[in-house]
Amino acid sequence: MVVVGVGRHTAVGRIFGVHIAGFFAWLLWRAIYLAKVPGLRCKVRVAIDWALDLLFPRDIAKIDLRRTEQLARAHFREGDVIVRQGEIGDHFYIIESGQVEIVRQNQGEPPKSLGIRGPGTSFGEIALLKDAPRTATVRCLTPVDVLRFARQDFLTLTRSHDAIRSLLEKEAEEILEKEAAK
Repeated sequence: MVVVGVGRHTAVGRIFGVHIAGFFAWLLWRAIYLAKVPGLRCKVRVAIDWALDLLFPRDIAKIDLRRTEQLARAHFREGDVIVRQGEIGDHFYIIESGQVEIVRQNQGEPPKSLGIRGPGTSFGEIALLKDAPRTATVRCLTPVDVLRFARQDFLTLTRSHDAIRSLLEKEAEEILEKEAAK
């Protein structure tokens, strides 16, 4: 006696010289398999799982592993501009090494330095959180290495983790308040 599952609700086999196939063979294969599962508790769990599989369609959740390509490292040279004031925000940055200067220029005024950021700090969140153009230009004072999150990955992260979203929103509000006070 040989019975083999070959696909979704389909099996083939030979029992006492008779060839069987299809759904009936699949049911027989499952019954034989279930008889070999040790212990009543395990048999019940397996049977329930199989029953649910018959009643409900497979999950359509899909993990797109290519999305991890969106989290990237980038290197910038001294003097490079990473983001420009007024641009549409497409990335969030975390500085791994180096220093950047945050500069804002209002119309008719000279550029104004809003601060310097170094390793472990971030920038770019305001434009993404507020869905607004960049509020300042970020220029490298030294060679800089950053982790760069694409807009969609940043938004997914902040929508699924309240603590991260709250922390970034609080930081963004503090930055905007400091800038307004200057």
